[in-house]
Amino acid sequence: RLRVVRCFAAWARASQNPPVSPIEGALVVLLAGAAAVVQSLTGLGFGLMIVPPLVLLVGAKQAVVVSNALGTLLSAVMLTRTHGAVQWRAASLLLAGSALGMPLGLAVLVVIDAQLLQVVIALAVILFAVLLALGLRLHAGGLAGDILTGA
Repeated sequence: RLRVVRCFAAWARASQNPPVSPIEGALVVLLAGAAAVVQSLTGLGFGLMIVPPLVLLVGAKQAVVVSNALGTLLSAVMLTRTHGAVQWRAASLLLAGSALGMPLGLAVLVVIDAQLLQVVIALAVILFAVLLALGLRLHAGGLAGDILTGA
């Protein structure tokens, strides 16, 4: 609990002294726009598109936080326009999985070294790109599998 408080205190201090220049800020906006286009066309992919270049731009920990914040905002905007077509059972399972995973993800973000996180992100992107290119598809049956896989 204390680590979470420290994390938010560090974030508050950092927000008083922005860690990015105006050019870097403009690049973040452009990256977010491109990632938003991908997600609005495919329904997914915002994080996959924005995190790798953001890691190079602002660092691994900040990239994860920015990606989650912008992704949540984009999803909220898209929901206001498409709420009639939402499959609410699937959406509730995704939300349940997110609610269960978010505290764990925050704990990892607070504890893990930024350089190690950068390596883990790079390896995960490469690994899953290769697996997808090879045609691997994952699906676990049942309610638990739906929550764990986000299906």
